[in-house]
Amino acid sequence: MRTKREVFKEIETVINESKSISDCRYKRKIQKRVEFLRQMQFYLETNPTIDFIQKQYDNISNKMDSINKEYLDNYEFVSNLDAITRRKIRNMFDEMHDVKKIKNQIIALKYLLKK
Repeated sequence: MRTKREVFKEIETVINESKSISDCRYKRKIQKRVEFLRQMQFYLETNPTIDFIQKQYDNISNKMDSINKEYLDNYEFVSNLDAITRRKIRNMFDEMHDVKKIKNQIIALKYLLKK
């Protein structure tokens, strides 16, 4: 599991590396990375245990698996449609189940667990 100190060092490193960059797109990516790292730092200040984080990760992973299984079970007819329609249906399904939020939680928990 990552510590507050490791996250703080990574924030410093990313900020120091960004000072020499002039590309606006890359700077935005760096800003988002620093924002993510600061959120992780704030979360680690609540002193969660590794067991708690692992349990959360398992629960969210299971939830994501069940959402994917539900999509595959209930939307078999989609495979016969064209790619654009398939994508629209999947996006609507993902929106109904807040898949973007779940994926962000998985990314954060993986980072904290060093996976």
